[in-house]
Amino acid sequence: MNSRRILIKKLFFLPLLPLSGFVSAHTPYRQWRVVRKKHLLIYSNREDLKTDELAEQVNKVLKQFLPDAKSMVARGRNYKRIASILTTGQGMLALFKKDEAKNLFNGEYPYKGYSGQHIRVICQIDNYYLLSNTSFKNDHAILVYDTLIDHHSNTIKISDNSIPLHSALIKYDSQKSDH
Repeated sequence: MNSRRILIKKLFFLPLLPLSGFVSAHTPYRQWRVVRKKHLLIYSNREDLKTDELAEQVNKVLKQFLPDAKSMVARGRNYKRIASILTTGQGMLALFKKDEAKNLFNGEYPYKGYSGQHIRVICQIDNYYLLSNTSFKNDHAILVYDTLIDHHSNTIKISDNSIPLHSALIKYDSQKSDH
């Protein structure tokens, strides 16, 4: 009786066997991991169209002057989703409204429970911050900042606020002012 059940199960699953390789090989998460490693993603918010416009501008400048970065705009569902990606180190750059960024850094509503202490400011573009994760490489932070300062049409500045600058930019700015 047991051997008959086993045979029936094998016969039932046999036609599904060719599909099992396809199903296990296709997972969007693994693909996103590859994309995040190959490209410098600049996250924008679908609910705030200004972030999308600024992200496209930043991307255009980086594509032209830092082509090896392979920058791309990635559109997040909302600030909370982007905050999750940025604070966990899955993404390295994101545009946030100043007040949203401050709320994230301080762990205030709606970002309670997020690791906001892991974000740093690269620069301010208009009323938005280009934020990075603390693990964003020093050389990359300087390259992105310098490229945007030299080639972006909007007002770019290092911001003085309650969110710390990326550590590389603090050193870089002081060295630059000494010369």
